[in-house]
Amino acid sequence: MKKFAILLSVILSTQLNAQDYLAGFGKPNLNEITLTEFSKDKNAEAAVLYDIGKSGFTRTDNGFEVYFERSTKIKIFKKSGFHWAEVEIPFYYEGNIAEKVFDIEAFAYNIENGVVKKTQLNEKNIFEDKKNEYWRQMKFAIPDVKEGTVIEYKYSIRSPYLFNLRDWEFQSSIPIVYSEYTTRMTPFYEYIYILQGRSSLDVFESHEDTGLDNQFGTIIYKDMVYKFGLKDVPALTDESFITSRNDYIIKLDFQLAKIHYPNGSKKDIISTWPALNNELLKTTEFGRYINASEKAAKESFNFSEIAGKNKLEQLEYIVNQVKSQYSWNNTNSKYAGKSVKEFLKEKTGNSAEINLFLLGVLRAAGIEANAVIISTRSNGKISSDYPFMHFYNYVIVMVNVDGKHLLADATEPMCPFNKIPPRCVNEIGLIVKKDGQDFVKLSNSDKSFLDKSITIQYTAGLDSLKASINATYSNYESFDFKKEYQDDIEKIKSSIVKKGYLTVDSLKTENYSDSKKNYKVSYSTSLALEYLENKTYISPFLNEAITENPLKQLTRQYPLDFIYPYGRTFKSIITVPKGYKVQFMPAGLNINNNQVTISYQITEIEENKLIVTGAYIFNNGLYTAEEYPKIRYYFNEIIKKFNEKIVLEKIAL
Repeated sequence: MKKFAILLSVILSTQLNAQDYLAGFGKPNLNEITLTEFSKDKNAEAAVLYDIGKSGFTRTDNGFEVYFERSTKIKIFKKSGFHWAEVEIPFYYEGNIAEKVFDIEAFAYNIENGVVKKTQLNEKNIFEDKKNEYWRQMKFAIPDVKEGTVIEYKYSIRSPYLFNLRDWEFQSSIPIVYSEYTTRMTPFYEYIYILQGRSSLDVFESHEDTGLDNQFGTIIYKDMVYKFGLKDVPALTDESFITSRNDYIIKLDFQLAKIHYPNGSKKDIISTWPALNNELLKTTEFGRYINASEKAAKESFNFSEIAGKNKLEQLEYIVNQVKSQYSWNNTNSKYAGKSVKEFLKEKTGNSAEINLFLLGVLRAAGIEANAVIISTRSNGKISSDYPFMHFYNYVIVMVNVDGKHLLADATEPMCPFNKIPPRCVNEIGLIVKKDGQDFVKLSNSDKSFLDKSITIQYTAGLDSLKASINATYSNYESFDFKKEYQDDIEKIKSSIVKKGYLTVDSLKTENYSDSKKNYKVSYSTSLALEYLENKTYISPFLNEAITENPLKQLTRQYPLDFIYPYGRTFKSIITVPKGYKVQFMPAGLNINNNQVTISYQITEIEENKLIVTGAYIFNNGLYTAEEYPKIRYYFNEIIKKFNEKIVLEKIAL
């Protein structure tokens, strides 16, 4: 699949044939409401009948504002699709200047006694919510939604941010019958259009507006109108193991490229990489913040603690000190939002405030380091072809230690000092430095493991099994588990019980606060015995092995992204009870190639003891779409083998 294509040309096609669902907002018809399934995707929980957007420029006393209008109609087929009636409208907010959302209308249509019933959203049920430092959202839930309901809503946005011409998504996680976006461009603002996920569209029209002339100063002009459309867009169904849906969804991105002033002068907005690099270094919230951090660190940081240490030890000490003294407020940003003085006083900040301060401390200690701006996984990938500042939303630090480049981040205390959090592992980042920019790979080839050691015995009455389980988490596996469970014994215990064990006792953890050591969880448990006639059946790894393939689709059109290479290892020691013998043991398995390593074997060390070992390693963090069927096959093989039962048979007396 081609990721990006500059929209220099698209296939010109005629408008779609008129259909009932395009009749306009507020005009439902009986066919829509009585429709029971979507013919082109019969499993769809809902389908977008139309999604229509318009944007352009409107005059103000100070120049122009951007307007955006959207109207959407959705057919709900199943209960699982009710959430499509819960609408969120994001809008940008910076300082005291915010975009404005208005003219919100929403309706639900149902059939009652053969008549269309129309239920309107009460404006009192529209709420504003803060998403993060720069984004807020208007939220509402359309009432009276049932299986079969048709909903529709519309809204408008006015924005003083000319860079923020709305992008348009042609695709969703449900099918879309028709999606259309129209932009009206003035001659004063020039944008670049980037089409992702398709090389052409079903509809593209461009023409000069036929309405009345517009005037700005002494300039008489007409808008240029561009219409983009796609029909019968399939759902983006499998969103597992990807960086972000933004990387694969069919959409249009808009970037302000140039401003043309009425006096004939112009200003280039699209940057080059060197210009973007220099702009960051000069910015108060970035380059000057680094300089201020270095100065503050020289005055306040105790560097005597690292005297005599090598560079790697110095790096470890400084990263851990920053982590222990300052906390992340869970806000991603490439810019500091407060001064260094304020940050040091409040001891909390966004990712830029923490990591740019870390950079300043490292430089104050004489360690070579530079900032690296990145896009987090949820924000989507970046492309080295496009020097667009808005693609980036985060900053980390690259450190030169004995000629080796290491990446550091001080937002996560539980993450090792020389690793960035998994949310930051997203292909490439841009190194920002005085002597020119460069790109660095963010991936980490170190494997992360979960090792489980299990001892299994039968109870005296042969009515159940009892076991001791020791789990050891390393690298990112350790970080992910600690991040999710926070060393909460009851929460961990609850997750174990959900696996189907009867009891969980003597639960203990180790090394939660030490990111250098593997995290350990140990406990004893019991589970029901599977018994039939004179035979008992036992899964060597109990309920610890994977039982369901996470890869649901037969094929895939985009890469399979595990973030990092990982593995699982198991070792079980099973005591065979007196009066029983092994009637069946699963055969061994050994697969070893560039993609995976899988092994399984059973050995009998004593007459009444079995040792079962199993391991699988996915050698890469990223697999291509072409490799997907093979990885899916390997998951199936692991599930079959690692859950295959040993059969013990009662000895005839």
